[in-house]
Amino acid sequence: MQSLQEHADGVREAIVGAPGETSSDLRASAMARARGGEGFAAGGEGLVPIVQAFVDAVAHRPRQADVEGLLASVRSEDAVLEITLAAAAGAGFARAEHGLAALRGRR
Repeated sequence: MQSLQEHADGVREAIVGAPGETSSDLRASAMARARGGEGFAAGGEGLVPIVQAFVDAVAHRPRQADVEGLLASVRSEDAVLEITLAAAAGAGFARAEHGLAALRGRR
């Protein structure tokens, strides 16, 4: 049976490692920022302000205007989807980690 970490690693690899419209570095950066990191993958490219704002919105409370703003910038629905998946997964990982820590009495 796989551990929670192994499942999380599989999700990360599926989102970041798969070929896509956006670079793996950009998806890893979006995931790191939503997870609470500084928004940069190791050796990867930084997130431009419009993508930073979108990732921050997805991690907390996305709105249609956020999606429309990013789509106007990147001009690709596939890119918007990839960035959304990365940000949502990163935010989910952060919440899961905080929840597990609380269950263990660490928070």
